[in-house]
Amino acid sequence: MVSFDEIPLIDGHAHPLLFRHVAARERFARFFTEADAPEVVERHAPQTLFYRHALRELAALLGCEPTEEALVAARAALDFEAYLSRLLADARVEAVLLDDGYPRTGALSVTEVAAAGGVPAWRVLRIERLLEDLIPAHDSLASPEAAVMRELEAAAPGLVAIKSVIAYRTGLCIAPPNGHGAERALAEVRAAWNGTPGRLATKPLLDRMLIRAANWAAAHRLPLQLHTGFSDRDLDLRLANPLHLRPLLEGGALGGGLVVLLHAAYPYVREAGYLASIYPNVYVDVSLATPLLAGPGLTRVLEELLALAPITKVVYGSDAWGVPEWFWLAARAARRALSEVLTWLPEWEARWAARRILHDNATGLYRLETFGTQD
Repeated sequence: MVSFDEIPLIDGHAHPLLFRHVAARERFARFFTEADAPEVVERHAPQTLFYRHALRELAALLGCEPTEEALVAARAALDFEAYLSRLLADARVEAVLLDDGYPRTGALSVTEVAAAGGVPAWRVLRIERLLEDLIPAHDSLASPEAAVMRELEAAAPGLVAIKSVIAYRTGLCIAPPNGHGAERALAEVRAAWNGTPGRLATKPLLDRMLIRAANWAAAHRLPLQLHTGFSDRDLDLRLANPLHLRPLLEGGALGGGLVVLLHAAYPYVREAGYLASIYPNVYVDVSLATPLLAGPGLTRVLEELLALAPITKVVYGSDAWGVPEWFWLAARAARRALSEVLTWLPEWEARWAARRILHDNATGLYRLETFGTQD
């Protein structure tokens, strides 16, 4: 098989890391599962093939025993910034794009991640987080909508994309705007929150804002990242199938701008590949599938995706969060799986395909060359 270790990576979807003292409050295995139930984290997450393999890989890197206890002790003895920088350098991560809407508290800023890791870090703005923060101060529908647009305009020069997690909240069956229903929903949300931002899961408001934000992104030539497929357990997986977006792609709010389907839409990988193959503005990001799907699982996903999706429409991402190891593990998993998937191609073509997916597609999609070198 051809090795792609020399190809630098653009990590197109990740999150700011937690401060070390905040992350230390959780069991290390918590950061290697989408589950949050204590029994799963304590008893079952440590027994996934992904976690067991991750311990072996990290132990080899740090020169310790491949146990959770030994690894936690070894990493705690290292300077955080030096460790993060080492992981990113070893993985040849050239730049990271960070959705700073999660975690809400206890995390480094985008600028702090860049400084600590020694690589450029660019901001992806999460629409729902912005709306949640603004709702308590605005008592009519037009008011928070206008405030969101003002905030987007102000943030635009420093953004490489915007993102929506509407799939988490109410699903991807986006309804046409209903001002009457949205106005009533806003009043109910404000009454329930009593002046403090909460978790917005009200369909009329979310659908309406998604459409407005999508139109704004298209006008500003900014990609819109959309959560699709699997993730946290608050997600109704049935409603996260990207095929639900087809009405909006067919001349609707998603028809005029760039759309990035996150997480390979797993398990709806073939659906995502199909959409990328027929709509010129649709791309697929493989974060979370990389590295969470263990071994041959990730290889099969990439095989299904690349069976139909053009090489020029697939972008690498890790969905790293919480701890820095995720960046390193995802990079290794992606290179390994791509090497297996592309083995049937001539070597020159396999290298071309891998470089497009790991680096070049993201550089063009997010127009990173226009940002120059980050201070």
